[in-house]
Amino acid sequence: MDGIADWIAGLTGVEQKYGYLIIGLILGSVIGRIWRGGKLAREVAARQGSAGGPTRIVRTDDAAGSVKVLLNGQPLAVSAETMAEVRRRHAAGDKIGAIKHLREATRIGLAEAKELVETLDS
Repeated sequence: MDGIADWIAGLTGVEQKYGYLIIGLILGSVIGRIWRGGKLAREVAARQGSAGGPTRIVRTDDAAGSVKVLLNGQPLAVSAETMAEVRRRHAAGDKIGAIKHLREATRIGLAEAKELVETLDS
């Protein structure tokens, strides 16, 4: 590492200790770029319930009243009992209560629950 710091110091005309600082800045920039735009960033976003872009929901209802949802490409099954309560609250005009109940039952994020409840309008 001394050789690289010496080379950078000689190239930029600064002391060796500043060469180390420049190496650190370059490495931090590269690691930050990988973190924000790479696979690691997508994995963290998926664990947090967000894919970094608009939510994509595809809903299919079955005869029993349960719902299978494709949420940003990830399957999610919502039970008939949960959907019945969500539909009841939504029909009564309690959209916030419907979203809250759906979030508590499925552990999905606020934006995803809101979008799923809004699909009941159509």
